[in-house]
Amino acid sequence: MEEIVWIRPADYDPAVIAGLVFQPEPHLPAFEVLDRRRVVMMFNAGPAWEIRPFTQLTLRIVENADRSDG
Repeated sequence: MEEIVWIRPADYDPAVIAGLVFQPEPHLPAFEVLDRRRVVMMFNAGPAWEIRPFTQLTLRIVENADRSDG
């Protein structure tokens, strides 16, 4: 499976670190966190460019995650 890059707010849960397997929302699959890094993005959100920090998570879907929902 390909790696997934997920951009989250700069202050995203600091407990989410490389090696963690987590399910961020009930309707999503479980993911293994491969990497976490702070990134700065530049984007045009209207009349002016903005530069802001974000958290970048590199994830992989866990195919055989133990799940308690059956």
